[in-house]
Order: sequence, then structure tokens, then C-alpha cells
Amino acid sequence: MSYAEWPPAVPYRPERDMWGVKPVRDAAETQMQGANVRLRRYAGDRVPIVRWGRDLKPDEVTAFRTFIADINDGTQRFLMPVCLNGSTYETRLVQITGGLSEQATPGGGWLTVGFSLLVFPAEMVAPPAITIFDRLIIGTGIAGWPVEIEVDGVARTATVGSNGRFALDGAFLTVGTHAVRIRHVGAEYGVAQNYTIAAAAGGLFDAMSGALWDGYSTSRLLTAWLGAVVRARRFDNAERDFYALTVSPWLVDSTGMGIAEWAGIGPAYVARWYGQKGATRDAVQATASAQPRIVNAGVLDVGPNGRPVLVFSGAQYLEPQNAAGFLRNIAAATYAAISRATAATGQCVLSTSGTASTAVARALLAYSPNSTAPVFQARNTDAGALTALTGATVTSGAWSRLISRARYADGLAELAVNGTVVSAALSPVQNSPNADSLIGVRIGMFTSGSLPLTGGISTVILAQSALDITALNAAQLQVMP
Repeated sequence: MSYAEWPPAVPYRPERDMWGVKPVRDAAETQMQGANVRLRRYAGDRVPIVRWGRDLKPDEVTAFRTFIADINDGTQRFLMPVCLNGSTYETRLVQITGGLSEQATPGGGWLTVGFSLLVFPAEMVAPPAITIFDRLIIGTGIAGWPVEIEVDGVARTATVGSNGRFALDGAFLTVGTHAVRIRHVGAEYGVAQNYTIAAAAGGLFDAMSGALWDGYSTSRLLTAWLGAVVRARRFDNAERDFYALTVSPWLVDSTGMGIAEWAGIGPAYVARWYGQKGATRDAVQATASAQPRIVNAGVLDVGPNGRPVLVFSGAQYLEPQNAAGFLRNIAAATYAAISRATAATGQCVLSTSGTASTAVARALLAYSPNSTAPVFQARNTDAGALTALTGATVTSGAWSRLISRARYADGLAELAVNGTVVSAALSPVQNSPNADSLIGVRIGMFTSGSLPLTGGISTVILAQSALDITALNAAQLQVMP
């Protein structure tokens, strides 16, 4: 059952001389013929009564009277911070008894109000419930009431939002089983339960974190990343951040609402794909029509394993911030993605073009000439010779792990498709020069606007070094959509 909350516009602390506590209700009294009385106690009598009063300013008067009307002219129970010991306050379930008193202050619009409150035992309110136990602990409770979650004997707090949900960052959780109890603050704990955190909760790319330029995914790639993974735009142009879970509903906001629930019956699109290194390199798209989709008619876009994906339909792309000069003066670069393509034409997954002409590929990871042929094209300079690799054939529309490396200082280009590697010479054998390639990186389309992807992407990895192909392929395998 949900209860109304004491209005925040009205102070909950009474005036010092208008407060008092009786530990129990008055006993029922019956007058007897002998001029004596009979006093009787009932089971519900051991309920404290708090006397409350305060002088209210005109704006507080309005909020107070609105609240009293909302609780059926003061007859319904509600939640309010109360003091029972003269010093500390705790939120409890209360009810006005004996009616209200009001006295207007002449000439100022102030009002002196007073009433007595029955303060019910904290255990009368059912404990909150945990609905998701993952890198975010999510649950439901009484709106506005703080909750206390005790995990392995250590208590942490969160506040239930107006939608009846709360969320607590679970970054402190380790792999294994945890004993958990939960309560509304001031109430009794519910029955302890065991929850298990799997190894896939995060950190699958931790071993290469130091070498990453950045990583983008609908999954959590790095243990150190505690932020949202995508910022979505709904059909009505409202935007919201969503965090990655390892279980359905996969992507949730800070209150625990799933992205599909938030989208309603309409679509949702990705306006910002957060770089999980936290280095201000988010992949962004401000133009609505060029944003990839992530929810279709209220249903999350997912791969065969149920994980969320970004859907590109031939006109969408994202560009990482602060990526200008990505290929300048480096010994090697890695472009990697988990992707699929469905069109019968060339389709770009990741690209960086030359400075002199955006039609010149400095690095291009794509499907060409069709959706079954992954390719990697690389040049060491804008005017350098093109090295083109065709990787292992894939099924049209199948999700594949693509890893490409341009090892400039070693004179080698490599392409791995689902772990199968091909390579070819790359010349000249030298670091990528400092004079070329001021252009950044584009996801889902070649920099010139050609080769738009029709398909999907779930993870992108970028590095200004040659990441280990075996380790990267193994990590990609764990987050296949």
C-alpha cells in the first residue's frame, strides 16, 4: 500500500513549545455508580501520541491545506518525520487524532496550526523489495522513504523516488554470494536473502584498459566505469541516461526503469554512446534522423543472446568527441567492433579518412562488397599505398567479432573475423606521420558520408596501439549480443 507524504513545502519540525509525547494512548474510561471509574486497555493502545504545532507562513499555509484535503480532510494515514525522544527524527506512519486546530495571525496571513498524531510502529509498513541485484541494486518501496540495504553486514542507504523505485550503485559487490537484508529506515528488516553476482558483472576488458583509447558498448566493459552506457532520445524528444545490467531489462535508468518501459509504445534512439574510459570521448549524434535506434515500438532491439544493440538503417552514424588526429604520430592503431550487416552493398562499421580528401580511407573496417565479406583497408599516409584485406566470410546478418590492426611501425595490417586472422604488408614502415589525418573516427558510416551501415553494432573498441587479438577476441566473445 502506498501512503501520502508530508509536503516538503511545510516544515516538519514543530515549534519547541508546541511539541510533546505521550508514550501510550489514554485508557478507555467508564464511569461507575460508585463515583469511581473503570479503565480498560486494548491491544492497540501502546501507540505513542505526538503533539505537533507550528506557525505557518502564507505559502506554507497553502501547501498544508492542500495536503490535508489530499488525505481526505485529515482522516487518512500518511508518512511524516516525527520526533519521539526530543532530539532525532525518523519517518513513520502517522494519523491525525482529535481533529485540527487553526488560529489566524491578524494582519499577516500567518496561521498557527496544531494537532495530535498517532505514531504507528515501524514494523507496520512492509519492507521494500529488491527486484534487480546486479551492478545496480534496484527495488521498490514507499515513495520518498529512505531504505537501508545491508549487504554482508554493511548497511548502505538509498531513497525511493516518486515512482516507487530506488537504485543503489553495486560497484562494491564482488563475484559470489551475498547475504542481503533490506528495510525502510526506522522500520524492521525483512527476511535475509542470498543473491549471487556472476563473473560477467563487469570488467571483461579490464586487462587492456590502460591501452584503450576508449570503448563503447551496451554492456559494462570496465570495472572502473560506473556511469551510464547510453543516453537515449524518446519519440517525444525527451532524453535520459541508461545503465547496463547483466540481466533483463539490460538497460535501466537511475530509478530502475527499463529503457523499453520508458520508451512506451514508441521508438527510442541513441543520442550519446558513452566512452567507458571516462575521458570525454563520448560518441554523439545531435541530428535526430541520424541517431541509431535502440527501441522499436516499445520493444528493445536485441541480438540472439538477448543483449541490446544499436540498429543502423543506412543513414545513421555516431562520432567520438575529441578524436581529431586519432591516427597522427602513432606506431599502431586498433579498430574493433561487434557488428552485423544486412545490405547487399558496401557498409562501413568504423572509419577514419585522410585530411586532404575525405574520400581517402586512412582506416576502414567495413563489409564490402556485401554483408558477407568483412574488409579492412589501411594507409600509413594520406597519399600512401592502400593495403586491403578481406577476412573470413560470414553469414549475411550474422553478428561477428571484427578486429583490425594497422601496425605502422611494423609495416603490417591485420584483420581478425571471429578469431581467424589474415594479414598483409603496410608501407611505408614507419610511425603514422604527424602531418596527416586530422580527421577523427566515425561509427556506422564512412567519413565522406558513403558506405552507410544497414545492420547493427553492440560494442566498439578503439586504441592507439596494437591490442592483443587473442585477448580482445576472448573479451568480445563474452559480450556477444
